[in-house]
Amino acid sequence: MKIYIPTDFSDCAKDALKFAIKNFGSSDNEFFIEHCIQVPHAGATVILSIEDTLMKEAEKDMEALKKDLMQSYGQEKLNFNIRVADLPSIAHKFKSDQFDLIVMGTTGASGLMENFLGSTASKVVSNAVIPVIAVPAGVDHEISKMMFATDFKNDKFKSKVEKLAYFVEKLKCKLSIFYASIGDASSHIKDNPPEFEVLHEKDIEYELEIDFATKSDLEECILDNAKYEDADMLAVIPHHEGFLQSIFHKSMTRQLTMHTDIPILIVK
Repeated sequence: MKIYIPTDFSDCAKDALKFAIKNFGSSDNEFFIEHCIQVPHAGATVILSIEDTLMKEAEKDMEALKKDLMQSYGQEKLNFNIRVADLPSIAHKFKSDQFDLIVMGTTGASGLMENFLGSTASKVVSNAVIPVIAVPAGVDHEISKMMFATDFKNDKFKSKVEKLAYFVEKLKCKLSIFYASIGDASSHIKDNPPEFEVLHEKDIEYELEIDFATKSDLEECILDNAKYEDADMLAVIPHHEGFLQSIFHKSMTRQLTMHTDIPILIVK
């Protein structure tokens, strides 16, 4: 498994690094740690000067990071790189045969959700064609239970569930599935929907919870259930543009808040 981890050398980015290595560290996995320098628009001479300055600073920071990580995780396959590039743009070009997963940190004093949209992490999630794990600041724990929130409306649902199963196996965690039905109390999902056949084939046990919500309180319903289930990771499948926004914006009923100890796996 090849895991791409962008870094800006902040504490938040370092937490995401530790999270990735702690949860996916093994002789079978390889980590690619990269710092992308984005040079502001300016004249050609000014750009070269700024680029040179930023590169020298980045090389110094990367060397310090490399030394720290090699001391703690020297047994892991760690690769380090610096390049001038726009992170969201290059994430769009990543293919599944190049990387299997992107793990990146997100900032925000009140947690992931408040600053997720509009941030670099959000742009990477929107652009990436491979799965992404967004890790809130201060989180570097091991994942023991994942809650997968779904409405069963993805056209490629089965193939995405196969990817979900892949990560459940990799993380060796418990799985809870939360079916969020919007507004239709007559809707009913059986305990063993055909879409989850792959989970049974892989002997992955799960608990299925069903609840009903309106569009205005969907995000509250999902996050409250994650807390109730004591999940330490939330997984979602974005089935159309704006799906993340429909879940993770400010609620009409209250400001959406979420504890900073719940990373999000976006399955693509």
